[in-house]
Amino acid sequence: MRRICNGCGNEIEDGADFCYTCGAWAKNAFVLNDEGTVLYSNRCLNCGGDLPREAEFCPYCGAKADESQIRLRTRSPGLSKTDVLAILLAVVPGFFNIFGLGQIVQKRWSKAFIFITLTIILLYLSPSFIGSTNTYYLLIFMQLGLFLFSLSDVFRSLRGRGH
Repeated sequence: MRRICNGCGNEIEDGADFCYTCGAWAKNAFVLNDEGTVLYSNRCLNCGGDLPREAEFCPYCGAKADESQIRLRTRSPGLSKTDVLAILLAVVPGFFNIFGLGQIVQKRWSKAFIFITLTIILLYLSPSFIGSTNTYYLLIFMQLGLFLFSLSDVFRSLRGRGH
């Protein structure tokens, strides 16, 4: 089920309390099923007036209450400035073995905490791995693996949001 903002027509993300585009409350959003049919709205689809739950016609404009006249807007295919910043903060500091900054920009706090904790552990253990060649290669392998995992996590999050 999807929620469409009754103010601007953009889709409201799951768990959001308001529309990120225009700021309208999500509780007033249109609820759509997978086919795009409006399941219920407390607003008239024609004029936006308050609509009683069992009304067949809008008391303000007379439009039929079950006709779907919503123009849906889709997200632009490009990345937002926040998405670009998240990618840059996952890549650039990642080259210097600092992980989790891209997740902070995306406000994914638990993942950011995990990656920052792993960064601190890796920096703490690094001097002990420098002693021999075999452990040095293990350190490089761990750093590269953590970098690729952090970067793929940022991109997976972007793909999951419809980009």
